[in-house]
Amino acid sequence: MKIIFGSIYYPIWGGYSVGYDILITALKKNKNLKADYWTNLKAINFSRKSKYK
Repeated sequence: MKIIFGSIYYPIWGGYSVGYDILITALKKNKNLKADYWTNLKAINFSRKSKYK
């Protein structure tokens, strides 16, 4: 919650920005992912597909 809504250490809505970047990174690296597949992925699996660092 502190990452999403901000705190002393994180900007407000920072979690959404990071999530968006992970999404875009995963879709660029996995061009064959169809929307009906990736919309049902658990966050951990999507994160692994993005190889986000």
